[in-house]
Amino acid sequence: MEDAEEWFVAREVQEEGEGLEMTLSEVRMNKWRRPPEGWLKCNIGFSWNQKEKFGGGSWVLRDFKGLVVLHSRKTFGVYETEADFKLAVLIWGIESIISHRKEKVIFSAQQVDLIEALLRPKVWPNFSYQVQTLLHTLSPLLEWRVEAAIAGSNRGAFLIAQSVTMEFMIHSYVAAGYPLWLRDLFMLKQSD
Repeated sequence: MEDAEEWFVAREVQEEGEGLEMTLSEVRMNKWRRPPEGWLKCNIGFSWNQKEKFGGGSWVLRDFKGLVVLHSRKTFGVYETEADFKLAVLIWGIESIISHRKEKVIFSAQQVDLIEALLRPKVWPNFSYQVQTLLHTLSPLLEWRVEAAIAGSNRGAFLIAQSVTMEFMIHSYVAAGYPLWLRDLFMLKQSD
C-alpha cells in the first residue's frame, strides 16, 4: 500500500510539474524534426487489428538532412494484447537498426507509455519488465535516445505499418529510401 501511495504521489508531482512542458513538447513534435548532425532518427510505427489480434510494424530511418536512408515493414502474427504487440514492434525496430550497424540513433515511437517508462522507470513501476527488456535490446548501441512521437511526426511510419492491417500487404521487407507510394509525404518532410 505504501509503495502504491508513493507511486500515485510521484505521478501527481510529475503531472503538475510537467503538464505545460509535455503540452509544448507534443506541439513541437507534431511535425517531424530532423535529428542533430551526426545522428539518425528511426521512427517506429505500428498498426493493430484488434479483431484479428495481429498487426503491422514499420520503421523509417532518416539522416540529419531528413533523407530516408532505409525503411522496413513487418507483419506480426497473433498477440494476446496490444501491449505485447507494441513491445514486440519496438524490439524489432531496435534490433533491425542494430543489425544494420547504425550508431547514434534517436528512436521515435508513438508507444508513449513504453517510451515514458523507459525515460522515467521509477514513475512507471508496472513496466519494469518492458523497461529491462528494452534496455537489454538497446545495450549494443553506444549512443541512443528515445522520444515519444505523436501522429503528425510519425505519419510515414504509421502509414507503412497500416498497410499491413488495412491493405493486407503482409510481405516483410527492408528497402533503401522511402516507399514510392509515399513519395509526396517523404519529399515534403525532407524539404522542412
